[in-house]
Amino acid sequence: MSKPKAAPLFGPAPTPEPVEASTPQQVETSTRPAYREGKKAFSTWLNEKAIRQLKAMAAEEGVTVQDLMVEMLNREFARKGKPEIA
Repeated sequence: MSKPKAAPLFGPAPTPEPVEASTPQQVETSTRPAYREGKKAFSTWLNEKAIRQLKAMAAEEGVTVQDLMVEMLNREFARKGKPEIA
């Protein structure tokens, strides 16, 4: 029995199917959670020890890492005389 041939890893991208224009009634609303509306993701590279420490701090305070990062960023903004907008 012969094995089926694998799809090539490289080559031209498949052409997307044409999409029909939709009417305003057909447009689906965003599936993005409300708390993410108007926001963008931001990432940075940290060493593993810093990440573990950050997660431990968040756990000790009973908050998410997201909440802790926003609090820390706002505190730094305030320290620099900037609006706390995070």
